[in-house]
Amino acid sequence: MFAWWGRTVYRYRYIVIGVTVALCLLGGVFGMSLGKHVTQSGFYDEGSQSVKASVLGDQTYGRDRTSHVVATFTAPNGQTVNDAAWRDKVVGELNKFKTDHPDQVVGWAGWLAAPDSTNPLIKGMVSEDKKHTFVSIPLKGDDDDTILNNYKAIAPGLQKLNGGAVELAGLEPIANALTGTIATDQRRMEVLAVPLVAVVLFLVFGGAVAAGLPAIVGGLSIAGSLGILRLVAVFGPVHFFAQPVVSLIGLGIAIDYGLFVVSRFREEIAEGYDTEAAVRRTVMTAGRTVTFSAVLIIASSASLLVLPQGFVHSLTYAIFAAVGLAALLSITFLPACLGILGRHVDALGVRTAFRVPFLRNWKWSRAYLNWLADRLQKTKTREEVEAGFWGKLVNWVMKRPLAFAIPIAVGMILLVIPLGNLSFGGMSEKYLPPNNSVRLAQEHFDKQFPGYRTEQLTMVIQSTNGSKVTDQQVADIRNRIAGINGFTDKQWQERPCPAIAGNPCVAGPNGTTVPKDGSVRVIQNGLVNKNDAAKKIAELRAVNPPKGLNLYVGGTPALEQDSIHSLFDKAPLMLVLLLGATMLLMFLAFGSVVLPVKAAVMSALTLGSTMGILTWIFVDGHLSGVLNFTPTPLMVVVIALVVAVGFGLATDYEVFLVSRMVEARERGMSTAEAIRIGTATTGRLITAAALVLAVVAGSFVFSDLVLMKYLAFGLMAALLLDATVVRMFLVPSVMKLLGDDCWWAPRWARRLQNKIGLGEIDLPDERKRPTLNGRPARPPVAASLVAATPRPPHDPTHPAALEPSRATRPGPAEPKPGTEVPAGAASRAAVPPADAANTTRLQTRQPTEAKTTRLSVPNAAPANPAHHPAHERPANAAPPAPARVAVFTAGVDLFRGRVGLVSLRPREGGGGFDGVVLVVRTVGGQRDRPGFPAGRWYWRCGRPRGGGPRQRRRSGGGLSAQDLLRREGRL
Repeated sequence: MFAWWGRTVYRYRYIVIGVTVALCLLGGVFGMSLGKHVTQSGFYDEGSQSVKASVLGDQTYGRDRTSHVVATFTAPNGQTVNDAAWRDKVVGELNKFKTDHPDQVVGWAGWLAAPDSTNPLIKGMVSEDKKHTFVSIPLKGDDDDTILNNYKAIAPGLQKLNGGAVELAGLEPIANALTGTIATDQRRMEVLAVPLVAVVLFLVFGGAVAAGLPAIVGGLSIAGSLGILRLVAVFGPVHFFAQPVVSLIGLGIAIDYGLFVVSRFREEIAEGYDTEAAVRRTVMTAGRTVTFSAVLIIASSASLLVLPQGFVHSLTYAIFAAVGLAALLSITFLPACLGILGRHVDALGVRTAFRVPFLRNWKWSRAYLNWLADRLQKTKTREEVEAGFWGKLVNWVMKRPLAFAIPIAVGMILLVIPLGNLSFGGMSEKYLPPNNSVRLAQEHFDKQFPGYRTEQLTMVIQSTNGSKVTDQQVADIRNRIAGINGFTDKQWQERPCPAIAGNPCVAGPNGTTVPKDGSVRVIQNGLVNKNDAAKKIAELRAVNPPKGLNLYVGGTPALEQDSIHSLFDKAPLMLVLLLGATMLLMFLAFGSVVLPVKAAVMSALTLGSTMGILTWIFVDGHLSGVLNFTPTPLMVVVIALVVAVGFGLATDYEVFLVSRMVEARERGMSTAEAIRIGTATTGRLITAAALVLAVVAGSFVFSDLVLMKYLAFGLMAALLLDATVVRMFLVPSVMKLLGDDCWWAPRWARRLQNKIGLGEIDLPDERKRPTLNGRPARPPVAASLVAATPRPPHDPTHPAALEPSRATRPGPAEPKPGTEVPAGAASRAAVPPADAANTTRLQTRQPTEAKTTRLSVPNAAPANPAHHPAHERPANAAPPAPARVAVFTAGVDLFRGRVGLVSLRPREGGGGFDGVVLVVRTVGGQRDRPGFPAGRWYWRCGRPRGGGPRQRRRSGGGLSAQDLLRREGRL
């Protein structure tokens, strides 16, 4: 499917670019109004007891509007609030303010409106020193979003009261500060993150064009995702926190995907493929991996949908949109652009600076630019990458796997220890910076008027048969809960029912208003210490109600605690779905049951360490002075978000790493060699991808909102730990210890995986060959060049060549009658060259080895007429020093991937070379073919000396790809 997709995208590349860009830009224009359609609701469990209590209270008493806006006034120096002139001035301003905003403001109430009242509730609205008083300003609106929008409309006018000497606290000023901080954070991200990401991409690719492509994909992804969320807002609520999540996840993931796709395309171009083939092969490999990665992240994030909070659902939809669109653009728009650019993808690189005369003519700048261009702009081949820094690093790690695995595992477990201090809470003013004006106003109000806290606990008393709840029953309830201390008022006061239009209240005795429905009564009180909320709620719910009544505990503290408990109740199901989906998908992709389990353990270590670091910073308070925040309990829904997204990203990098290992394994490599190749080829890319995401997340570290700091630090810690310590050290060492057991799976599971067809793709060699008379030409090999080929360095992590036993050692190919057999040919066929163990390819193996996709040495070797006991070397004798040998990998170039290694020896007396195929592998995961053994066919660079009946007999002879396929039974 991906091959067809790559061909189609290349064929219609201009149309693909036009359609994708147009749709994303239209989505961005449509999503520009998303900020007007987001909600601040959704933090609570709609099925909890506290939500039921809140609904009953609002239906009976009307919506509680007393906490919407609390304006605290302070008398001028040398005066008190009893000063008539000052009081009349403030009252006049409040009345005018109400008149000026009839569509937003219900009215205002406080001591200033009735200074002579003897009502204890009114008298308590003045501080003991008579320097401060407050008024409550209820706002119009039937839902949270309408009320917040009304506050935004009147906020400038409120701030001008009393000559600007007014402190605004309450629910709406806090909500406005929180949502406004999100918008500021997004602008900061655009200013800080985008330039830094551009620098990182330029350092990775060494060219402006290649660096710009992933950034363009990121921008289009954000624009299109905002349009998708705006469409979702038409049918359901979208939380305001979803916007920064789209920016954070969308930009980071899109650039990561673009990084992998562009890198793979440049690699294919460097290997000699034309543009069309490179695009198709890129989509078949990197495009397939990107698609699978997106499915994996979406599947892991989908586990959040089992949680009852609407806030989490909105963020999950944002992740779906951002990740899905990033993957779609990476396999449509990006390959189409690469198909147009071709080899010009490396344009505008470091060497472009040579066009500046000063830099070109100055010796030092010219030398530095050449060095920089060679380090950055040069696209390395696979062999160069494998021999680079990452290849050397993984060799070093695999030499001593226990020395790396044990200390790293112990260190990461120690980082989990601070989790013991983790505590949970709800949204509050403490999520704002310590110097924020709204937070200071709320803290000052709570200190001056502790009995009027805006977050109170409520006891909802409901009759079971619909009859009226009497005063005696209410008094009975008060007596039962009187022994529970820790509240601001000794007496639980009944909730007021203001005579506001729309409220279900009627006139009561002594000029008061009472609820129309007498079957529900509500009493309320404030907590002295919010940290005691869980304990006090449990004590209140343990009270047995009188017969004929139901008791419900509500209020903001109860809503927060119920939200926490509901999440913990659903956490086991969420984890089962998270682990089950990711492990199933990884098994279908890699065909192993060990690798998914290993990935889950590694991701759990990463997440545990990350949560420990976050607890140490944000709950214990370390670095609070540097980061400008107050240690406070964290919202449990944000922790769930960090767990799901962090696990998805960690598994995402596992996919990129293991995909290259499986690809090498499919080419016949050993486990150690596959680990080395996979780590070497992806090490630089995974580190760069994690760095890009960390830069994007790091821009939110400077947020004024602790919630965003927590999310940013969580993603940064998880990414950097996973991409460096885990993927580059822990994974190679653990896989080296596991050995071939990494690839184990039951037979029935392997058959299932093969049937579904999510395994790796074995790519043929599609590079165009030079032609001679319309047929592919086989270029001659210069004797002096081949003989001078240096020996490859020994890989200490690769096992030595396995020499077959004497009973099963293969003999030479039997020559045809009349054909001369070269001297020493039998020994060369029976024993691999001494330096074959130093190669980076699999050698011939013993028949007792576990079955792999490589062909075995035949158990029954043909008789060797040239063999004589006198010529047999003693078992303990050292192997004879071979003649000068040149070993080179020729499978890709000569035999389209079917031959793993060809060894050439200079013929005695000159006259060319003899060669032997040491490893011949079938493709597509098929079993060994006994009719196609290894070490049986000989060539020379010139006239052939002999061989199989199908061997070509022309200059530069040897088995062609067709002959090899014919031996495999594929032709």
